[in-house]
Amino acid sequence: MEGFWEEELGRIDKPMLFLVGMHDVCGRLSLKGVRRLLPRLPQARLEVFEESGHDPFVDETAKFGAVLNGFLA
Repeated sequence: MEGFWEEELGRIDKPMLFLVGMHDVCGRLSLKGVRRLLPRLPQARLEVFEESGHDPFVDETAKFGAVLNGFLA
């Protein structure tokens, strides 16, 4: 079931970055959940961390930092 807020996602006109662990199983934050939201977010980008669960900033610290710094630059 969709949340009412999901209908409004297309109104976001700012760049977004989803940093998702391949093995994360936390609902909307899982890879499956984020992939379902991406078509509604025209400026969103997805970065998947192959060796991570819910905490890619812990599991793949160097890659996480590099990706985040690149996005913010």
